[in-house]
Amino acid sequence: MPRRSVHLIQIPSSQQKSIDTIVAYHAGAPDDIYFRMIALESDYEVAVRSGGNGSKELAALQKFAEESRPAIESMRKDYQSKPWPPMPSSSNNFELMLTQINASQPWNTTCSSVAEDGYIGWSKTHGPLPTISNMNGKGIIQGDLSLRWTGTVPEDDLYRMMPNISIEFNGECFADGYAKPGIDAVAKVSVHSMITVDATIIAESSLDLCSVKSRLLPISEPFAGWLALQSNLLFFRALKGQQIDISVRLFGKTWTRGKADAEICIDLFGVPSNTITDTAIPVES
Repeated sequence: MPRRSVHLIQIPSSQQKSIDTIVAYHAGAPDDIYFRMIALESDYEVAVRSGGNGSKELAALQKFAEESRPAIESMRKDYQSKPWPPMPSSSNNFELMLTQINASQPWNTTCSSVAEDGYIGWSKTHGPLPTISNMNGKGIIQGDLSLRWTGTVPEDDLYRMMPNISIEFNGECFADGYAKPGIDAVAKVSVHSMITVDATIIAESSLDLCSVKSRLLPISEPFAGWLALQSNLLFFRALKGQQIDISVRLFGKTWTRGKADAEICIDLFGVPSNTITDTAIPVES
């Protein structure tokens, strides 16, 4: 069986609670501050799960938290005196709703539409964790975890939207070869996003998360981070009845031969939110 020691190291609960509080404080901050905080938190967790104590990464996170505090407090005071302007009224405005949370075979998993730990999707508190196991040379085994937002255009018009949603993820790839000539165990993970109007792609992005290959020795590689959907205003013309579709797909692929093993385990893939309605994406005309 694969040796996955990185999952045996636990972050102290008291320390994790402190970090969660810091991140929650930054949740209402501007995107550049919030996403930087998420990245620093991920750096810390990767360091601990990889066998270190994470002291350097934790110090960087705490330093950034203190440096960004004045800007956040100033911003919140300004919001209290100058509330957000209302969305322009238009009968053609509508929302894209999160309508699909799906795991294809062979991921052996369930998902949560309202996650208890603040994520919609897949997380370690909702078992079993998404896993692809390819043991004893089963060839290619692959699968998708997908989140999908959909909506129908109400009238012919020029529309604009800013999805501005962060998809967070972490997990591990493992490969253990069997001493054959060349590589005989591979595990890869990537994440992809796409925005379409009917069959027309208007925006897309992708990110490779990890890739391990083994000829003889067992190799594991943890990964963690986030992928932001389109963060700038996106303008497009659409006709009444056309379908707007935003899909985010985590793709895992393994390949083995002989008696080689490969495995992909996902600890988190989801949207930071407590309810489906919080994830609605407004589209304005």
